[in-house]
Amino acid sequence: MNWRALHRHPGLAKPGFAAALALLAAAELLFPAPATPPPRVLTAWPAASATIASDATIAQWGATILARPILSPDRRPAPPADTGDADTAYTLPRLSAIIITHGASSAVFSAAGEKPVLVAPGGQIGPYRLDSIAPDGVKMLGPDGLVTLHPQFAASAGGQN
Repeated sequence: MNWRALHRHPGLAKPGFAAALALLAAAELLFPAPATPPPRVLTAWPAASATIASDATIAQWGATILARPILSPDRRPAPPADTGDADTAYTLPRLSAIIITHGASSAVFSAAGEKPVLVAPGGQIGPYRLDSIAPDGVKMLGPDGLVTLHPQFAASAGGQN
């Protein structure tokens, strides 16, 4: 029988559907499902926990982040710069990143030719003390008073892919 015949005679479809359901029920009774449960599927990610990252964990993340300059085109540290006179005024290094996680926060400061430094609130960098960290910047308390810094890209990485 074809579909056009069923369309012209809709009363024929009901007995055919009932017969198909009866065969399906008989197959379920004659061939039951196996007693063993199906294999358990594991998720790719562990369940999220409400634990707060420890200082040691944050320090380890900072060491990983600071291992080499990620945004540098050649991905190698710059050679050390000649410091010249030691009597010049202290210049704050560039604020290159802010890390905020579960209430703990740190700021990453980078100076040309030097390894980046990870500083937590209350920490010192030169004569400046890190007062507070926000998602868009940090406040430093130093000899000139309160200074607000915002993250900046390195001059060598600007505009390059």
